[in-house]
Amino acid sequence: VRSNGDDFGNAVLTRWDIVGDQKVILPHAHPVNGQRRIAVRTDIDINGHVVQAYSVHTETAWMGVEARVNQVRAVVASLDDGIHPAVVAGDFNTMEPAALPLFEDIFEDAGFERASDGVGHTCRAGLFKFEFDHVFTRGVEVIRAGKVENAEASDHLPLWVELALI
Repeated sequence: VRSNGDDFGNAVLTRWDIVGDQKVILPHAHPVNGQRRIAVRTDIDINGHVVQAYSVHTETAWMGVEARVNQVRAVVASLDDGIHPAVVAGDFNTMEPAALPLFEDIFEDAGFERASDGVGHTCRAGLFKFEFDHVFTRGVEVIRAGKVENAEASDHLPLWVELALI
């Protein structure tokens, strides 16, 4: 929430019906502006099958890995009990080499795989390239994944995953 009280940030866009939604407020406020990062959870009806879909943006690397681990744990804790397939995607700010394996372990313990594994860097900062953006899935088949290499609207490259319901 901005200082004027307006919500801003994450969103889930879908062509199917959203039948439920939740704002998941992540732990650890920004020390300067007091803002909290969120994840948006939606329940989407895809031809009679409910799929949970999340848009996540964990805090930047200034916060440290352990605090972002707590944020990922909060996302996983907000999932249902495993009845529905789920897709958790977004900017996880995995700058440090230790961050991604820790996040993968948390998701794996909840029955997820990293659907975007092998896509490579998704963020550019000058000559540096980072693998910040990820898609984790449960209860769906990963057909393929990739990124749009020539996008220029952001320092992040659009990441995509083609999935099939099992």
